Amino acid sequence: MKYIVAIAAALSLGWSASGGWSHGAPQERHECPAVLHALEARSKLKVGTTRREVEKLFDRDGGLQFPESTRYVFRECREIKVDIEFKHVPSGTGPLLSDEDTVTKVSTLYLQYPAKD
Repeated sequence: MKYIVAIAAALSLGWSASGGWSHGAPQERHECPAVLHALEARSKLKVGTTRREVEKLFDRDGGLQFPESTRYVFRECREIKVDIEFKHVPSGTGPLLSDEDTVTKVSTLYLQYPAKD
């Protein structure tokens, strides 16, 4: 019985001292490097960034895409997505996406299964 009380006390102290059952703060463990990399890449997307620069960091998701609004996936983890609105710069070849389109709005990152064509 003494052992059960001692174990319960130790678990109780471990719970309250650490603020929960975690084994360290997320920034110390780095268990989600793809998420950290996606956050870093997302921070580089600003109003005025060209589509060419965006596509160095993210790939277009599958499915129907439009010049003014495009959904992108993070290369390291295709379930991490971001929606980006652009000011379309017509390329003379119709409504195709242009490398010179510029970002007007960037969503927060979110998780979703990749779209299938």
